[in-house]
Amino acid sequence: MLKQGPLVLGTLSWARAHPLLALWFAAFSMWVATYLSLPTIGVLAERKAALSFGWIGLMHGAYGLALVLSRIPIGKLGNLVEQKILLTAGLLITTAGLLIVPLFFSPATLVVSRSFLGVGTGFWVIYTVAYVRHSPKSTGEAMAEVSLAYGAGITIAGLLGGLLVQLKGDFAPFWAGIGISTIGLIALIVGVREQPMPRSLQRIRLWRLLTRPQLLLVSMVAMLLFFAAFATIWGFSQNYAVHRFQASSLWLGVIAFSSLLSYALTMRASAKIRGRLGIVPAIGGGVALVSIGVLLIPISPSLYTLALLHGLMGVGLGMAYPILMSLSIEGGDIPEFRSEAMGMFQSIYALGIFLGPLASGKIIQAFGMTAMFVANGAVVLAALGIFLAFRRVLRG
Repeated sequence: MLKQGPLVLGTLSWARAHPLLALWFAAFSMWVATYLSLPTIGVLAERKAALSFGWIGLMHGAYGLALVLSRIPIGKLGNLVEQKILLTAGLLITTAGLLIVPLFFSPATLVVSRSFLGVGTGFWVIYTVAYVRHSPKSTGEAMAEVSLAYGAGITIAGLLGGLLVQLKGDFAPFWAGIGISTIGLIALIVGVREQPMPRSLQRIRLWRLLTRPQLLLVSMVAMLLFFAAFATIWGFSQNYAVHRFQASSLWLGVIAFSSLLSYALTMRASAKIRGRLGIVPAIGGGVALVSIGVLLIPISPSLYTLALLHGLMGVGLGMAYPILMSLSIEGGDIPEFRSEAMGMFQSIYALGIFLGPLASGKIIQAFGMTAMFVANGAVVLAALGIFLAFRRVLRG
């Protein structure tokens, strides 16, 4: 029998003693594994795989398309299959998506990998609902806590991803992601205890969700926000930094880190921001900050300014996104509502993750980088206008 290492033994002991934290850590590991390659994958696709900007947009968009196709079915499975089984499957899919790139590198495997990672993160709907159900805190507070797993995970991944490429080569983030997802899988299997979920005989029909104005509004605003975010912050900003400033892999990580750190810190305070400012000023202010950051990128004079602008956009996303997400499931009178409403919310905003990079790649090919940033700034301003015009449908 193989001797277990101290890391495995420590994970086993800790997970058994802290089941809620084990669930949080599993979510954290999924996001770290998924985002480690993000700061440099666009440049990897352009330089090593020789993809055009249109194809790079398709590669980024494949992640969003997988989310669109997977999140509602996964949300429905959350009411039929044990959540622990689903989360285990999600981490295994994430690991497979990482493994395929270093083993079988090609333009095609980059697209397939992003698709696998999209399906893997589609299980985020199960993490959020499971965490809210297990936590003794209010919906808003529990949502802020589990959102921190997302924010902290992608923040750490942003900085480490660029550093790993700088030190160990293009495929280092993929191997590191496999390692962290394996540790998360151990914590999940050992620590999380499935609890029977009270069920109602009432089934949630799609049309019932589509007739909820609050759910539709927050989903639309989130879709437009992530349209721009995945086209710029987590999309072509890395290519822009290399083309304009000859940024190194380390600098790409720093730029990603600046946006993701501010994103994570602001998300952690989202419940307090909501309580102090109110729903409309908090969301509206966050969306406005994102639009300002996107529109100023083309006139950024240096990498330092570019990093600061990404930090500003991170603050805006951190203000708006957790509140939009919590509003999507508030007001449900039966447990099944939360799972399916969250699935619909995340599936709708995933359309933005698909369409943003896809459209932006085409815009770059036709009109250049500056036009792409201006177009995405206009999209975020449209999100702000829609939100303010229909804000009266919000409750809470």
